Amino acid sequence: MGTRRWFILASAMVSFLVEAVSANGTTSALATKIEAALPKSWSVAERRSGVLPEGHYWGQEYSGARGEEILLQGSADVHVSWQDAKGEWHSDVVGKEALKLYVMPSTYRESLLRFFIPKRPVSARLLVETPSFKVYAYPSTRVLDKEKVDRAIKQGKAIRWPDSPENTGSLSWGSWSADLPRMLKGV
Repeated sequence: MGTRRWFILASAMVSFLVEAVSANGTTSALATKIEAALPKSWSVAERRSGVLPEGHYWGQEYSGARGEEILLQGSADVHVSWQDAKGEWHSDVVGKEALKLYVMPSTYRESLLRFFIPKRPVSARLLVETPSFKVYAYPSTRVLDKEKVDRAIKQGKAIRWPDSPENTGSLSWGSWSADLPRMLKGV
């Protein structure tokens, strides 16, 4: 390998590592700040790295920068309603309301092609953009009883998620879309 190619490869690797370390430090600072400011009934439930915001590259190849998901969980129950073979409806608590936050590098861009994909899911929306990072948000459900969900899917003729934040767009923390940008701007 020529000296020039080696230099280009080494420079690209250093840039990648600096961005990854910087993003990880930013994400930790954000998670700490978010956790300290959450309403009493909310908590940070999970953190996952190497993710893309919900629905941004649905069914598409993607090879760019990835970020971290911070899953916030509230106290409101989420039910699955399902109709059995006799036509009777059942309602089971299967989880809790949640808010997925995606902390992405400032260089991250959403796919414009997603608008041309029929029946794509609702995408996480941009909540905060700073020179260092972007945060996308997606109201969601944290399933805590997968067995009940699986039973509803297997035995149900029809299934509904009447109080799922994915469907209603509402959470018990009603001011989250104003509170989070305010608290994250200073990070």
